[in-house]
Amino acid sequence: CYEDQRSTILAVDNFNGIKIKGRTIRVDHVKNYRPPKDHEDIDDITKRLREDGCAPTEPAAAAPSEEDEQQDVPVKKAKKDKKEKKKKKKEKKEKKKKSRESSSSTDSSPRPPAAIRVKEEKQDAAYDKYNHHGVPERGRDREDTDREMDRREDRDDRDRRRDDRETERRARDVRDRDTDRRRDDGRREDRREEDREDRWRDREDSRRRDRDTRRREMERR
Repeated sequence: CYEDQRSTILAVDNFNGIKIKGRTIRVDHVKNYRPPKDHEDIDDITKRLREDGCAPTEPAAAAPSEEDEQQDVPVKKAKKDKKEKKKKKKEKKEKKKKSRESSSSTDSSPRPPAAIRVKEEKQDAAYDKYNHHGVPERGRDREDTDREMDRREDRDDRDRRRDDRETERRARDVRDRDTDRRRDDGRREDRREEDREDRWRDREDSRRRDRDTRRREMERR
């Protein structure tokens, strides 16, 4: 639609409003369309579009024209080219198979056996020394290392047990000290309570004596 809200030939359903490049576009659905007054300076293409419309039309069932025949020719040529390529590929594969079969037949023919050469091993005099003495020494070394590992493990176990006993003894000492401290604190608190009670009794006794002496003096008078 135009900027002044005039309706155009096009009518779009469910197109109530949309923003395109900052402008709100609206479409008004009208029953009787009244075209704008700009048909005087209109060109021929727009005039024909407005008269005939721009909807697609079905082609009439007529005889094929020369253009259709020209379009069919390249399709047929392409199909022929594909068939020729396939034939060439098959021929190449057959040639390769034949060449392989011929080569395999030539290879399968018996050949004269080649002469086998055996290389003699030189005898080393020092080999016997290492053979007799080296193995027991290695076994002895392995036994020594195993014994040393066992000793280390036993030593580590003893140290671990000693450390565990030491930690238990320290924890026991701490618990005993805590119980002794709590017991001493309880005894001190009991003594303080007894001292308070004794002082209170002494004060009460002194007050009672004072009252008695005053009463006697009053009676004498």
